[in-house]
Amino acid sequence: MTCVVGLAARNTVWMAADSGISNTDGNLTVANDPKILRFDDFLIGCAGSALSGQIIEMFMKQPSLGPNPYENVAKYLVPAMKKTLKAQDLEWRGSDEYLVGHRGKLFHLDGNGYTLDLALPYWAIGSGVDIGLAVMYSTRDSRKPPEWRVERAVETACFFKDSCLLPIKLEVLG
Repeated sequence: MTCVVGLAARNTVWMAADSGISNTDGNLTVANDPKILRFDDFLIGCAGSALSGQIIEMFMKQPSLGPNPYENVAKYLVPAMKKTLKAQDLEWRGSDEYLVGHRGKLFHLDGNGYTLDLALPYWAIGSGVDIGLAVMYSTRDSRKPPEWRVERAVETACFFKDSCLLPIKLEVLG
């Protein structure tokens, strides 16, 4: 179970995630495995199958990119992710979702790989999505730094959701 929260501002993306991971029996533990994958031009926050995220991290090569951020995600990144999973005998699962940071923008990839070009400068995924979004909304006029906002959103989700665990991991791209 997961809470990943992202914020895009000033051509930079901040992304924070909890460290909880559950096995097939539902037992929850703290893991060192990253829920935010870092590539040269992308941050990819993962919720759903830990195996899918691990395979993408270990085997995917960053695709060639064009000038349009939305097209880069929808036309190049999503097919590269699907191809990587398929090469390892996995499919994109309906329970998998991803939060992508690219060129100062956020995109949400749903369980089918549909790319949502987000109008809001922040978003959250995973079991803590409702709390993460509420904290981001309530701090929208805050003068606090972006990393403080995304970390507080994940921290609050960890407090109220037994499916999210500290510590928080932060990545910044920009």
